[in-house]
Amino acid sequence: MSFKMSDGFPKELLTGHPGLDVQHQTMFQRAVAFLQMVDPADAQVDSDLQFLVRYVDLHFLCEEDVMKRTGFEGFDHHRKLHEQMRNELMDIAESHRNGASFSGVCARIHVFFTEWYRLHISETYRILVQHLRKTGMMQLNGIP
Repeated sequence: MSFKMSDGFPKELLTGHPGLDVQHQTMFQRAVAFLQMVDPADAQVDSDLQFLVRYVDLHFLCEEDVMKRTGFEGFDHHRKLHEQMRNELMDIAESHRNGASFSGVCARIHVFFTEWYRLHISETYRILVQHLRKTGMMQLNGIP
């Protein structure tokens, strides 16, 4: 799947799980807003990056909880993917604190979210959503 973040959240990436879809869209909107900032102050960049780091972590924790509660067989693999993504996003935030240019950080954020949405949601999530449908847990409590 190929898309540009500036085109808006692709409907093809909707998983059908209301809580997860809202979180994906929120992260997408915040990433796009970050990429659209013009000459921001360092404090604003740090604040927005920290929001993304915290929100992504919250999302992963919610998702991993759903996987555990429903006995998702792909949990270990999915959690490893989450850990890689967490580390990459934290590295991006750290690079800005260490003096990386805003344009460099934007390039990395763009790649991070584009790849996440292209690969993780469009491919990996389909397996989880099929599992949740099969177990009757598409509306599972605990996902904001």
